Amino acid sequence: MSLQTLCEFYSVVTNARRVSKPRSPGDALSAISGLLSFVQVLPGPAVTVDGLLDLLRRRPVTGADIFDLHLVATMKANGILRIYTFNREDFEAFSELEVLTPGAWVRGPLGQVLVRWADVRIFGLGRAK
Repeated sequence: MSLQTLCEFYSVVTNARRVSKPRSPGDALSAISGLLSFVQVLPGPAVTVDGLLDLLRRRPVTGADIFDLHLVATMKANGILRIYTFNREDFEAFSELEVLTPGAWVRGPLGQVLVRWADVRIFGLGRAK
């Protein structure tokens, strides 16, 4: 997981325009602390900057779309080429990535089914209507 992902999580779960039951900053911080007990935060090595610039040359973006490119650059700098996301369309342009949606079947290198990722809702959050 990247630091950016944690920041985006915090931003979404505390924003009444994004979720129907926004959480307090304290609740969001507790959730992040809980996540950190079993996930690793990827370092942002200097090579991430070069990777980001290369991605921008390949796929010029505007506005907030830069954050997806930053995430891809961080992943690549750390040798991670699989992403689980509900926003498939944001990452399918990157042919080097395997883009999976939570709930999709995950296959091993020989095509064998390894696990089916269940849809996860983090502490009962729903989308704002």
